[in-house]
Amino acid sequence: MSRETAEQCVAALAQTEIPTVDITGGAPELNPNFRWLVEQSRALGRHVMDRCNLSVLLLPSQADLAGFL
Repeated sequence: MSRETAEQCVAALAQTEIPTVDITGGAPELNPNFRWLVEQSRALGRHVMDRCNLSVLLLPSQADLAGFL
């Protein structure tokens, strides 16, 4: 997902009362826009679910992911 698409998703979400953002896909955490999307969704007061491929937690680049989530 590009940043532009992520921004469109957040803009659409802001115009709804959808309570939960469910993010999925093999390892969505590896998308460079993942944390921004989570932060923006939380800023709108939405509950965020990350359907994580748990092996991503073993990557050195994702060492802080559990704490972020």
